[in-house]
Amino acid sequence: MKPSLSLGYFCWACSHFYERWPGSPRCTECGAIAVQTGMPPQAGGDSPVRFLGDGGESLLERRLTGVGPIDHVLQDAKGNRGSVPGQATLMLGEPSGGKTSLLLVLLSRAPKPLFATLEMGEAAVIARAEAIQIQDFRRIRFTTEAELGALEKIVLAEEPSDLVIDSLPHVYDGRRGSPGTVWTTEEASRRLFQIAHSLGVSVWCVNHINAKGKSRGSVTVPHNFDVVLKVSVNKRTKPWIRTLECTKNRTGVTGLSAMIPNDETAEDEHDADGKTPSQA
Repeated sequence: MKPSLSLGYFCWACSHFYERWPGSPRCTECGAIAVQTGMPPQAGGDSPVRFLGDGGESLLERRLTGVGPIDHVLQDAKGNRGSVPGQATLMLGEPSGGKTSLLLVLLSRAPKPLFATLEMGEAAVIARAEAIQIQDFRRIRFTTEAELGALEKIVLAEEPSDLVIDSLPHVYDGRRGSPGTVWTTEEASRRLFQIAHSLGVSVWCVNHINAKGKSRGSVTVPHNFDVVLKVSVNKRTKPWIRTLECTKNRTGVTGLSAMIPNDETAEDEHDADGKTPSQA
């Protein structure tokens, strides 16, 4: 039987599949030290070839998040705004840039939200929600779990529409490493991508940037996400001017940007043409 989320373990030497970790990388069937995460290769599988559009799949449906800047930068080539459910999104930015606040607003407007915060306690999250005037924050499900296996179990039980991870470097695999290493960040991004696409959950991951403006972790981390958003802050002005930019979008237009309101409630400030007042 295949495990949930299309995850499991198999032996590279004999392709024996394990639904659960066998206790060591040594295969109990052939004795080789070759047990790896994932499904065995499906050699000889039936993969039919067809013309594009003949597969019976409907066009991508977008869902408005209710957060003006996010909906604006995630639009497609036809101008349809909003996110595509079941995608994995990486939100980058320097500390104190407002990433968590923006995603808290998103969660407050999501059909079934789940917030996994690994940097803030419950009291701090409530204080942040009250500071940005989120009235119905108590409907947001909350956890401080950081271990990947436990997070997957929670997602399977809660079946959220939107999952926010704050932040990516704190997520880890309890069998193989500790939080914060390049390997664990890479593994976490890959597994969270699988959760999004296997269960249809919109996953939003916060990650900080380094001194060069790049995502923390390995250079391949952004490749494990469908969408990459970046929050930029101009601290030379009072109040600060914050901008949200889409630097990667597999299902839409790349390069769109929008101003983030300073009150952090992120109400839609775009006119009918999709422009901010400063662009009109």
